[in-house]
Amino acid sequence: EDVVEGLEAGCNDYVSKPFNRLELLARISTQLRVKDAWREEVEHAKSTQLLRRMLPDHVIAKLKQNGSFIVEEHEDLSILFCNVVGFKSIGASLP
Repeated sequence: EDVVEGLEAGCNDYVSKPFNRLELLARISTQLRVKDAWREEVEHAKSTQLLRRMLPDHVIAKLKQNGSFIVEEHEDLSILFCNVVGFKSIGASLP
């Protein structure tokens, strides 16, 4: 009954005593993978939300299809995306 209540309240797993060491390690590993997948999903959602604020939907669709380089011209919009290696350390050193 307590296990069901815990799971319904949002618990991801339940381990009863005495526990098997290998089973416990496998459960921990699974939960870490779930956490990593959730984190990736959150970051993807943030990126998508940011793109939707800056770009038209058809440009986002092309980026998702191609994933690298697209060229388009918009009279009222200019955007440059670039990845500068070491930018974080360069930015941190600026006053």
